[in-house]
Amino acid sequence: MPRLEIAMSREEALEFLGSERTGVLATIGPRGFPHLAAMRYVLVSGRIEFLTFRKAQKVINITRNPRAAFLVDSGDNYDTLRGVRVEGNANLRDDRERVVAIRHELLTRYPEDGVEETPEMSAVMERQAAKQIVVSLPIERMSSWDHRRSAGLRS
Repeated sequence: MPRLEIAMSREEALEFLGSERTGVLATIGPRGFPHLAAMRYVLVSGRIEFLTFRKAQKVINITRNPRAAFLVDSGDNYDTLRGVRVEGNANLRDDRERVVAIRHELLTRYPEDGVEETPEMSAVMERQAAKQIVVSLPIERMSSWDHRRSAGLRS
């Protein structure tokens, strides 16, 4: 089956990214092998952004080599597999206001985590912000697939 027949349009791929919950970040580890980490994320103006701790291996990897990929997929069997893979040069956003803004967006996007923005929680988040950094991955290249489209093509 030709790849183009199952590819999503850019708009469909962005909608898919906006509707899914978790992705896998791939950076290049210290020994040259992929380093994979599951991440909750937000989609902001053509970028995937998430928070992590400043001392995390993914931050060290990005500092050394910014090339990264991010994969979001879903489906329980071959006929329902869908996914989007993004490639780009990640950058680290170190400003406290951006960390707090992304934390707010993550809390809004993932209400099932049960974390409410109370004054007490805001104080905790403010203390954590000093230890966190925003990873921003611009969507420089994107590929996608939606195997639900292939059901009619095999008949």
